[in-house]
Amino acid sequence: MKTIALYTAAICVAFSCSWVQAAPELINGSFEEGGTPSDTAVGWTRWGEWINRETDWKPVRTGQAVLGYHHWQIPSEADSGVWQEVKGVKVGQKVKFSIFMMVDSVSGNQARAEYVELRLEYSKNGWQENLAQKRVLLKDFPTDEAWHAIEVEGVASTEKLRVVLSITPSLDEIPRAGAVKFDDAKLELN
Repeated sequence: MKTIALYTAAICVAFSCSWVQAAPELINGSFEEGGTPSDTAVGWTRWGEWINRETDWKPVRTGQAVLGYHHWQIPSEADSGVWQEVKGVKVGQKVKFSIFMMVDSVSGNQARAEYVELRLEYSKNGWQENLAQKRVLLKDFPTDEAWHAIEVEGVASTEKLRVVLSITPSLDEIPRAGAVKFDDAKLELN
């Protein structure tokens, strides 16, 4: 009788495990895998100018690549960024999107980028809507050559989300300078 009970329990555990789905994860969160062209990161869709996967920029936080924003190259006031669709999120689930960031220092007569924004978005009637957003002003952000985590949290209202990293250039008339580097993007679900 004990043997039958043990076999039954083992079968139930094995069967239930086959139905467990892996939690959604970001693809290529450390930007290691290059796309076509190679300055794009597989899994990420980019828009705007001069937001590129870089393998020659140092330091990196992990691996061999970072996502780099070339602020000194930006000719307009338009933002740039990357996004990724995430499927399989449960409605009502707490979601946290985080990434590590490093900001270059600039000299007194130069301007660094205005701000970085992290967003969690969902689609409604064919339009992207904000679920949560976090704006990080770069004016007073540390330029200590260290990686700093930034994050945004929200509660999922649909089973599909979009994580967005957006950078807005300086709106000042003075010359733009410096870069912003990103590494190790992560999605956490609770």
